[in-house]
Amino acid sequence: MGGMPLLYSGDEVGQSNDYNYLTDPIKSQDNRWVHRPEMDWDAVDRRQEEGSVEGRVFDGIKRLTNARKDLRALHHRADERVLNVANDQVFAVERVHEDERLLAVQNVSASAQAVDISRLPDAWGEGRFRDVLADEQVCFLNGRLLVEPYGHLWLEPCDEATPGLPATTTVSIDVETEWGERVFLTGPQETLGEWRVEDGVPLEAVDSSTWEGTVELPENAVVEFEWVKKRDEQVKAWSGHRYVIRAGTGDIWRLD
Repeated sequence: MGGMPLLYSGDEVGQSNDYNYLTDPIKSQDNRWVHRPEMDWDAVDRRQEEGSVEGRVFDGIKRLTNARKDLRALHHRADERVLNVANDQVFAVERVHEDERLLAVQNVSASAQAVDISRLPDAWGEGRFRDVLADEQVCFLNGRLLVEPYGHLWLEPCDEATPGLPATTTVSIDVETEWGERVFLTGPQETLGEWRVEDGVPLEAVDSSTWEGTVELPENAVVEFEWVKKRDEQVKAWSGHRYVIRAGTGDIWRLD
């Protein structure tokens, strides 16, 4: 959105709120003090630790900052439009400047969300994008743009983005089963059986509630799937909801 990005001191390492101001009669009526804690220098040091919350926040802000420098669509004179994507859990903004476009999509919920691509402006209708923040191509193959929990995407149209060669993707999913039951994956891709139950991908039991296996999915693709539980080739249950997986990563999110 237009305006000047603002970080309070400590935000760059994910420092949390300070509610001690509520006990000070001089400050208690001014909630801006919630953002004014003493600096946690131990947290600052932890930003150097790989995988730490502080490091992830710090590096994420740096990545946003560096990406923003090179995007003409984020110029202050760009045309800006908030899009109605018919999903109250997703906030989407399109910016256009000198024929360059950026689609910023934010999932503000704790579960994966889908947006029907047909609801986006025509420039985005192909479902083929460059993921600016990951610096890679990404394809949404089933007409829906999929966003991980609390995820955000900065996307540019990319005609060159196509599903790549099949990549072996490891899947691990929790499904409660009883003795004699097996779990299979099914989905719209040929390698997932194109929703045909008899052609689903079999998983192997790690224990009674964890099932694992591998499936070949096109590189650059984000794919939806469901699981089906069978006994003696008879369907006993479906997942009842869809999951999302990005080829090659094994990251799985449940769609709300």
